[in-house]
Amino acid sequence: MVLPSLSPRVYLQRHLYVLLAPLPVLTLLLGALEGTHSNLPHALTFLALLGLAATLNRRRQGLGTVVFLLGMPLWLLWFIGSPGFGASFLNSVTGYGAVLILTAATSALWFPARGVALFVAYSTLVGGVGLSLTPFGWLGLSWFVAVALLVGGTLAWLLGCTDQMVAQLGQAARADALTGLGNRRAFEETLQALWTSHASRLALAIIDVDGLKLVNDEQGHGAGDEVLRLFAQALLLCVPAAHSLFRIGGDEYVVLSLTGDAALLRAELVAATEQIGRRVPGVGASVGLACGHECAGPEGLLRLADERMYRQKRLKKTARPRRDRPGAVGGPLPDPAVLKPTVVKL
Repeated sequence: MVLPSLSPRVYLQRHLYVLLAPLPVLTLLLGALEGTHSNLPHALTFLALLGLAATLNRRRQGLGTVVFLLGMPLWLLWFIGSPGFGASFLNSVTGYGAVLILTAATSALWFPARGVALFVAYSTLVGGVGLSLTPFGWLGLSWFVAVALLVGGTLAWLLGCTDQMVAQLGQAARADALTGLGNRRAFEETLQALWTSHASRLALAIIDVDGLKLVNDEQGHGAGDEVLRLFAQALLLCVPAAHSLFRIGGDEYVVLSLTGDAALLRAELVAATEQIGRRVPGVGASVGLACGHECAGPEGLLRLADERMYRQKRLKKTARPRRDRPGAVGGPLPDPAVLKPTVVKL
């Protein structure tokens, strides 16, 4: 699954000012066709307002948009009331109302429906005072206000629904369906982010479940899946919430920790392994742990932990543990009753 890099809202926010920038240039060209350059101050002011809004938005998201929306009705009154293209093309209430609809839609990119309503109310007040409307003019402006509220409110609602769907899609694409832990995609993204910001403190542990094949062979894959769920629950109970947990393969789990204490992390994983060994005799785990200061990059960190995990697994096979030893590979198979679905409250 290829996830969108940007939601529709964020994409429009990033490109809106670029799309608006040609408007004053077009205004100057149309004015030139009429043989006048009287709208040059208006065009430069509009560009300055766009630049200020874009700059402020980079410092604090939405601040520049507030400034733009507050200034836009005032600029529009100035533009309409001046000689040139504005006075000839944007006729009083009609021109003001048409631009009001567009700016209401713009406000929906940053604010919910309540924000759109506040902007429309402010613009209506500014327009009513600045245009010196007659009762008939107020009636015409009211029509544009209703359309602006409908367009802006609908767009705000649609963007809100889209944001929610994009968030749910991203969450589903980064979650392991069986255990609820993060999947390989989430692991790779988190590993890269933590390595970039806290490489020296980062510890990575790979845990491979031992004895799962015997459960699958004797009890079926449903029982094996339940073992995987139980192991994930054991990790959640024994490993602090500050750590990041993932299931990256069939029977492989990964823990990312920023504690910088490898011994403590190993002790937490041993506790989780012992817990699953008590609940499901014959099932244990092999663990490989590596720290950021031992490696030159995130790939090396993962590779080192993987090598140490397989080294421990080979040592277990060489030692030939007794089949009746709890948690040992090849130990007695669990009673099917033990593998009934279990819900652990975290």
